[in-house]
Amino acid sequence: MSNYNIITCTDKSTVVSEYTPAYKTAADYQSEADLEREFINILIQQGGIPTIPTIKTRTKTKLKTLFFIQKYPSYHNNKEGHNRKRAGGKSALPTR
Repeated sequence: MSNYNIITCTDKSTVVSEYTPAYKTAADYQSEADLEREFINILIQQGGIPTIPTIKTRTKTKLKTLFFIQKYPSYHNNKEGHNRKRAGGKSALPTR
């Protein structure tokens, strides 16, 4: 518990004669690692940082897209996409 004697008090300030803060033990403080973990968890909960599975899913999707663009650049550059037919009436879409 803190000890102090109020000399004067207004809406904007308070003047005390002496202030003795309450004693705090080391358990009252968090380590830097604990603060970082808590901060990251708060960001994840608020949607600021994606979780590891989300990052993996997004990365996999992006890599598949990049692979497709590299393998089929003419299809990617085609603004009409799958509606365009190649010479000979075959679809521009790849088949598996």
